Amino acid sequence: MFKKNKEIKMMALVALGLSVVGIMIAVIAMNLSLNAKKTESVWDISFTDLAIENKGTAKAIQPVINATSMSDFKITLMRTGDSTSYRFKIKNNGAVNASLKVISEIKPTCVVADKDSSIGACGDVSYTLTYNDGSLVSAGDIISAGTSKEVVLKVEYSGVNMTNVEISNLDLILLFEQV
Repeated sequence: MFKKNKEIKMMALVALGLSVVGIMIAVIAMNLSLNAKKTESVWDISFTDLAIENKGTAKAIQPVINATSMSDFKITLMRTGDSTSYRFKIKNNGAVNASLKVISEIKPTCVVADKDSSIGACGDVSYTLTYNDGSLVSAGDIISAGTSKEVVLKVEYSGVNMTNVEISNLDLILLFEQV
């Protein structure tokens, strides 16, 4: 019987010890605080550093730039091969990577100044949007946080030589989303 009491006391002591250890772990867990560095998700995508390059007899005026859109383009092309290139940077000054979601469809107005009809004038004008290396700008392209990519919007006339093909309402809008 004495041996049995000793075993019971030993088990009670082990159970008490385990209980104390469990309570200590619970108290420590409750008092733990998480020290995480807070990073703000800054969103800042914009067009910058616009330069216009005219080739041949092409003439262009500076468009209006608002964040990720350009509007109020006015271009005059006169001869086959005339072109205007708008070279600019898409800059991601934010802390979040950006994915190009939508590229607006380019639907300009073309007027042939010395003709009675301007029907089909836009059919002889091509529009390309490429990166500086010549690769096409496409939906899904990524611009990493803190970087920029140089882009070229080229408008080129390939029709028969005419006097003054005037192009207006050429708007470019790029929509981005966070990645």
